[in-house]
Amino acid sequence: METYDFTNMFAYNTVYLRTTQNLVGMQRDAVGTGFHFSIHHPEVDSWSYFIVTNRHVIDGVDSLEFVLNEKKSTGQRDSTQHEFVMTKTEIQKNLTLHPEGIDLCIIEITDILIELFDQGKNMYIMPFTEVNIPVKSHLPHFKALESVIMTGYPAGFWDHINNLPIMRKGNIASHLAFDYLGREEFVVDIAAYHGSSGSPLVLFDEGNAIERSGRAYSTNSLLLGIQRAIPLPQVEFPDKSMFTNLGLFIKSYKLLDFIPIVRRNNAAEIQSILESKNRDV
Repeated sequence: METYDFTNMFAYNTVYLRTTQNLVGMQRDAVGTGFHFSIHHPEVDSWSYFIVTNRHVIDGVDSLEFVLNEKKSTGQRDSTQHEFVMTKTEIQKNLTLHPEGIDLCIIEITDILIELFDQGKNMYIMPFTEVNIPVKSHLPHFKALESVIMTGYPAGFWDHINNLPIMRKGNIASHLAFDYLGREEFVVDIAAYHGSSGSPLVLFDEGNAIERSGRAYSTNSLLLGIQRAIPLPQVEFPDKSMFTNLGLFIKSYKLLDFIPIVRRNNAAEIQSILESKNRDV
């Protein structure tokens, strides 16, 4: 039986990313985390769909693999999985880098979803949207210590049978209202490892449950950040590989910078749709 508590629904938002890079005489495989994000085009009431991850996850890779589940006619998640492989050319075609050089990018999958839909297959994805992202001016209203949840694939761990991520709970360790070390980032006290890059971090509010409207979130279940790195110890330790149980996260409002870019890139297509509608009137 599928439950509708929002913590369960966030588990469906993430995407296991497996990349390959062909080096001289060898192939390098790596794992990262992505998550679903959609951007609305109000003029035609349509959506574009993306996978968000860190730029360093896909830099120089020759292929990108990910898995999506089908959606039942009842709206629930089906166990049927589809594996997708994007070539280097396809990645570059659908890739948008953050305009300020921040370690963020989005990869469009709208055409993939439309193609499957035309085949009678609807994918079960639960994307974040603009309404789930607190704007910069709202950050001073958060407490200095907030409980948070991160979903992703630390050290490559995941439930590949059910296509589900690992979920971890922690606390914000540096106030959201301040830019840690002058960057639009903050620190979280949470177990973060290689493979967690690109993991979404959400506010953990047990008082909010999802409604049965098909939405995977409420406006009180907010995306606060995206993991970028593991901070290294600032003092000398005998064990050079020591983990600090901390993670560095990019503030989620930086995702909003992609919205005007996507809308501008889709302007010609939207104009064509509007003209077609006007001719049909």
